[in-house]
Amino acid sequence: MKILVLALLLFLSGISCQPSANRVVGSPYPVSHVPTDLYVTTERGFTPDEQLLVESLQGLLAQTIPRILRVPLGDDGAQLWSQNIQQKKLANLNYAFASNISGLLQHFRTEFKGYVLYDYNSTNVAISLAGVAQSIVASTTLIPLMESLAIPLIKDVRNLTTQWFLQNFGDHINPTTFNFQFIDKATCLADYAIFGKALSFFEPANTSSAQEIFQRYPQNSAIFGWGQSEWNLVAVSSAMSMMVHAADWAINLSVMSNFQNRILSQKPQQTISTIPGTHTVCFLFTDGDNLQWLLKQFATSNQWFGSPDRGKTNIGWTLSPAIAELAPNIMEYLYDAASDRINASDYFVSGPSGTGTTK
Repeated sequence: MKILVLALLLFLSGISCQPSANRVVGSPYPVSHVPTDLYVTTERGFTPDEQLLVESLQGLLAQTIPRILRVPLGDDGAQLWSQNIQQKKLANLNYAFASNISGLLQHFRTEFKGYVLYDYNSTNVAISLAGVAQSIVASTTLIPLMESLAIPLIKDVRNLTTQWFLQNFGDHINPTTFNFQFIDKATCLADYAIFGKALSFFEPANTSSAQEIFQRYPQNSAIFGWGQSEWNLVAVSSAMSMMVHAADWAINLSVMSNFQNRILSQKPQQTISTIPGTHTVCFLFTDGDNLQWLLKQFATSNQWFGSPDRGKTNIGWTLSPAIAELAPNIMEYLYDAASDRINASDYFVSGPSGTGTTK
């Protein structure tokens, strides 16, 4: 026991020496410490329930310092960013528990209190509670695993609602961000809610109950996720002066948002001269305010920035300014990879509605 306590104290003292990622004054985004060592999970053979279990542990650990990086097999974006982390020496990657859930849980057992039990309808309630209860989430299918590892049940939230959570824990959640996330997409974005101790819920944005929840948050708050349609969510959030980050398929935000950012400069652009009597055409990709797109296929797909034809003509690419804090390593990668050939340059501009999507 003394050895375990000593090891924990040494670990915590090491965290205290780690810097926090930069944030501009008034930023709504949570922050902890810059990661140094990341355990990679490839999720080979994982069920969706097991993925969410790992994701909840990922978010919980990130409250002190990120220590898990999800790199699902077949996810080209996640593969690229893990390679980038390694090449840039942003953190050490460890594959000891790549597909070993039990080993991962045992390794970090001293850093969570127990588990929150949920069923399908209470998934978001469990995610919301996990961050404030210092617990992981487990479905009924994972009870045998929890019992085999002697992980205690903290709360059974089956049949409980978002309203129950807010009545009991509303004073303990993040006041400037929340997840607006379909239950069927719970294996994405949950880590960020748990990391930030943020509410995660979903119901149509134009309902009175959803709008009552929106009204709990001040102007300039950030909503992560997506609605039934862009208009359905963004019209409501804009009326309340809040911004939306399309992020319902995003993974690893609890890690990416804790990398240190730095001021970047675009590569020098040649002077464009106008030719009398000639129409000048500008080619601009306009979906860059979509965070999940930037984290996923944007940089790898041959339809977009990963195209082998990029660098043959001038192209403008929109990026959300929020990526400077939410995924600064990705922003730096894009700036570094940009073409600066004559008449074949990549140029980055802000997304059409600024930091987040508004109307």
